[in-house]
Amino acid sequence: MKKILSFALLAGVCFASALFAQDSGKATIAVTKVQTSEPLKQKLSKDGGLPALERVQAALADRLAAAMKQTGKFEVVTRSDLDAVLAEQEFADSGNAAVQSMAGKLKGVDYVLTIKIDDFQDYVKSATFAQLEKTTEKRLLRLGLVANLIDVKTGVLKETVSVFLDQSDISEEETHVTENGKLNDSLIIAITQKASKRIAWEISYVVFPIRVIAVTGNIITLNYGEGSGIRPAYGFEVFAVGELLKDPDTGEILGHEEVPVGKISVLYVRPKFSTAKAHVNNGIAVGQIVRPDGCKLTPNEE
Repeated sequence: MKKILSFALLAGVCFASALFAQDSGKATIAVTKVQTSEPLKQKLSKDGGLPALERVQAALADRLAAAMKQTGKFEVVTRSDLDAVLAEQEFADSGNAAVQSMAGKLKGVDYVLTIKIDDFQDYVKSATFAQLEKTTEKRLLRLGLVANLIDVKTGVLKETVSVFLDQSDISEEETHVTENGKLNDSLIIAITQKASKRIAWEISYVVFPIRVIAVTGNIITLNYGEGSGIRPAYGFEVFAVGELLKDPDTGEILGHEEVPVGKISVLYVRPKFSTAKAHVNNGIAVGQIVRPDGCKLTPNEE
């Protein structure tokens, strides 16, 4: 829980998405246009790097919406839907400040997700081997961004996810072959895919924690399946939810007490759920919260 934030009205497709989400039990999340920090934009403008950045922004927007849906927890309202009622200039000029000035007014939307790129580099290194008549090129991409999840009902910044990734590829070409432009955009696809999945997974775990949905002896079923980042052999710790915790000085609600009751490892992952085996079971029960134990759920492992 951090700052108080806000938003504006949605219409048409937003209402339809929200009604479907309510019927299905899913949350509706509005994904705003991917922004770039002004200092980075100015730097890339001087270096000629804006075209590559624009391709990254477009790819990130598409893949982020897809990754959010693949978690199975959200209905997604994309930027094209938001444009029906929100002026482009508001977001282009002020980024998250525009969101902060319009708290709690989105109809039928539970969360708003804003993305800002604050680090990006795209360059190619070349090495020529005359005797082999080969030129080796290595393209390097670096991407850093911050995602903010806003709870529309409370107007609170619920979670911030920072992502920093780098991606490289090597290609060999004969020295007498000439090609226009840089290497293909496969690296852009790869790096935006990883960033999108990491954001989607971390956001989904905040809104919908991994939970135990069935227990048969030491066989434990979890409510996340394919598209969630969970993989076979991943280890988790299970917690029973206890009393509500409140800061005695500020009165702020800090969450609930979490008491460890077991350790599990994933056996296999189905489309909509996962099955694990308990190695420590001190009262694992349906409804309890599950958190990573000694592993990082990251798309780098794919």
